[in-house]
Amino acid sequence: MGEDGSKFKTVDELLATIKSAIGHPFRDFDVNHRLDNPKNKGALGQIVEEGILKYPVNSRAEADLAELGIEIKTTGLIKDRNGNYKTKERLTLETLNYSKVSQSSDFQSSQLWEKIRSMLFVFYEYDPNVPYGDMKIVDAALNKFSDVDLKIMEEDYDKIVSKIREGRAEDISEGDTMYLGACTAGTGALISQPYSDVKAKQRKFCLKTSYFTELARNLLSNSVPGERLVSLADLSYHDFDETIISRLSPYIGLSESDIRSRFGLAINPSAKNRYERYVAAMLGIKGKISETDEFKKAGIKVKVIRVQAKGGIKESVSFPYFHFRDIVCTEWEQSDIREMFASTRF
Repeated sequence: MGEDGSKFKTVDELLATIKSAIGHPFRDFDVNHRLDNPKNKGALGQIVEEGILKYPVNSRAEADLAELGIEIKTTGLIKDRNGNYKTKERLTLETLNYSKVSQSSDFQSSQLWEKIRSMLFVFYEYDPNVPYGDMKIVDAALNKFSDVDLKIMEEDYDKIVSKIREGRAEDISEGDTMYLGACTAGTGALISQPYSDVKAKQRKFCLKTSYFTELARNLLSNSVPGERLVSLADLSYHDFDETIISRLSPYIGLSESDIRSRFGLAINPSAKNRYERYVAAMLGIKGKISETDEFKKAGIKVKVIRVQAKGGIKESVSFPYFHFRDIVCTEWEQSDIREMFASTRF
């Protein structure tokens, strides 16, 4: 078999081979003793490629199985308190080369596009108390992103590239984008950027944790995505942010009673969830904003802030609890609070 993955002539053949490994621990396929090196973070992915698919590990820029146009990603799942799976972490895709990316014409002609168009996910259940070799493969699924998701990723890509072209790569944050992020790589070493003398942290393109968790859950359970806020047609005129703002703008200046009257809402004026219901009505959805497909995937937190007639803020905005000891003992760059603000959209 050649390095181009030509052993597999069809996607069905590839899936059948991968699925035959479900229920087995990685140790069963470790033909080249990758597990002997505890510092090898890519060991499990290498085991899938060498031990299950039987082709040599490579570091080529294109998709792993170039002939089928499929990229393979091996990733861990963790069970939450309710017994539902969530992804162990964000999914890193490739190193962000500031110079190369800044010269790319658009998302669909980029190297990243070639790698994510069709992806095969190999899922295993992660348990910190179990050696990696004993962790078992629980499922595998082929994913092709929806046209709407790809359009939003294209918007994300353009936002990242714009900051690089403006000489502001040091200002890139995961909070800038919806689904596709640019996370710090390794120790966050500082490297040169093409349009500024200021050095920026080394980064990698990634699928953000919130998006990847929703994607994995949908793939594993074949569940139907939540109510959508935007369509592909909407995004052909404005990006996601502009679309949402344009829907809310006509109601600026209206009081609660005005909004209730406008939409015929029979809502108790003292109900705690009334503000979110007002916003949902303005956005044209029936359910909760937090349960919409886009907000769940992007991990957007809804914060409705009441402003008094004279411009004062009625109340403070709540955030997750924290311990003062953690703040005192943790540097800002490594803190959970910084991570929350850097990666979350509100």
